[in-house]
Amino acid sequence: MPGLFLFLLCFLLLAGSVSKADEGGYTITDYDVKAILHPDNTIDVTERIGVLFTEERHGIYRNIPLEMTVVRDFSRKQDKSEEKIFRYGNKIRNIQVKGDEFTASRQGEDEVIKIGSEDEAVIGAKTYVLTYTSVMPDDRIPYSDFLYYSILGSETEVPINRFTFRLTFEKPLTDASLEAFLIYSGDPGEKKNMLKVSYELNEYGVSGQAENIGENQAVTVFTNLPRGYFKNAFKLSAAF
Repeated sequence: MPGLFLFLLCFLLLAGSVSKADEGGYTITDYDVKAILHPDNTIDVTERIGVLFTEERHGIYRNIPLEMTVVRDFSRKQDKSEEKIFRYGNKIRNIQVKGDEFTASRQGEDEVIKIGSEDEAVIGAKTYVLTYTSVMPDDRIPYSDFLYYSILGSETEVPINRFTFRLTFEKPLTDASLEAFLIYSGDPGEKKNMLKVSYELNEYGVSGQAENIGENQAVTVFTNLPRGYFKNAFKLSAAF
């Protein structure tokens, strides 16, 4: 699933190079994600990223991972673990940025969206609005489906003052899926809600918020789904 990467663009005079985010010059004031999960295992995403530039810059990079590794425990007995590792390749489609120039290309294992203009510098408050579709593969598990989606990934290199989200389920969740629903937050791989994300959940969606999120922190949702919840998911994936 896609994680959230945010990098600062700095087009240096004459050299024209791009600086890394650790050079500073900005903060993330508000990060809002609205997403819709469809029955074909695609997610339509709208992100509003509020940035406060304290120094002149030209925009941001938004990196979305295209590779995902999931470890599933299929043990049937309490004293025996039967873990399997699955690697999935995702796709990102229909990228748009409202009111700003952008380019998008695959670079390594990421889809990299470069937002901003070399001809126009920005200082002060600026909100970026981007939309895209995340296309996730069939999970290849014969007796169940599952939802594992990082609403906020762990690669944001500056703190986020306030994070809000709404994930809508086009196909309602079952009672069993609601009971199994979990939110993990904090360091990558965390299996608890360490950021104390507050949320409301029903069969049609989940919404929530968190404040004062530190660097490289994530918010991920997970639940088991009945087999057949997803139909016609694409099958370009591999396992080991």
